[in-house]
Parts: sequence; C-alpha cells; structure tokens
Amino acid sequence: MTDQSLQDQFWIFSCAFYDKDGIKEVCLELQDTYNADVNIILFCLWLAKQNIILSPEDFQQIDQKTSHWRTQIIHPLRQARRQIQDHHQNEQTAEIRKGILENELAAEKFMQSLLIGTQDIKNLSKNMEAPEREIARKNLESYGGYIEEFFPSDAIRSLLEKF
Repeated sequence: MTDQSLQDQFWIFSCAFYDKDGIKEVCLELQDTYNADVNIILFCLWLAKQNIILSPEDFQQIDQKTSHWRTQIIHPLRQARRQIQDHHQNEQTAEIRKGILENELAAEKFMQSLLIGTQDIKNLSKNMEAPEREIARKNLESYGGYIEEFFPSDAIRSLLEKF
C-alpha cells in the first residue's frame, strides 16, 4: 500500500471520526487543556484500527518528525484564527478567518502525511492481537504519558465509546 493511499485512509478516518457527536469537543479539550495534538490523537486511534500499538520510542519519532510543523505552522495559524474569532468579529474579518481556517486544515492534512511518513506503518511498533478499543486505549494512554499529561479517564472513555 502506498503512502498516499495510507494518507487518504487516515484523512478519511480522521474527518469521519472528528465529526461524530461530542468528539470535536473532547479533542479540543485535550488540545487546549493537556497540550495534546489532535492529529496524534487521531493517529493513535487510526493505528489501533490497524492493530498497531505505539511504543514510547514511536512517540519520540513522531514528535521529531512533526514538532517543527506543528509549532511553527499549525499553532500560529490556529492562534491567528482564534484571535480574529475572539476579538475582531465583523464581515470583513470573517472572510479572513475563513481563509486562515482553510490554510490551517491544509496544514493539518500535511501533518498527517508527516505522521504516515514516520516509517513503514507495518513496522511502526508491535502488532497486537487484542481488541481495537484496547489498543486505542493503550495508544492514547501512552501518548498522554509521552507528553507528560495524563488524560482524564472520561475523555478517553468518550473517545473509545465513539470508536
């Protein structure tokens, strides 16, 4: 399977999952309160569908591949969009905000290509013979541990209920 095919599958999964009732709110809470990256959360879940569990070394590699893009491109776009939303509400700035949002989404999609490109997905870490939800829970908990933020159990439960 090509990287492009995997990128497309990951993007489709991400959009569909994020659109489920309550998921956006949980993801944004983890992002804003616990410094989690929504794309990495979605990657944890998508990989669980492939029966792949992530190790601490995998998270280190993921962080090395994506941190510059996340901090130098995505975060400033998000900050600009939110500043306009919070402080400059009028018809003219709504168009600017919309353009920034489109660029932010394009940047998020590119970050997903970086995640897919971390290395061969089949060799990313251990393939587990376990239920997908259990792998997803382990991946999310490992990610929280990697960023030194332990996600609330109700947030993980909410994600897994829709998984």
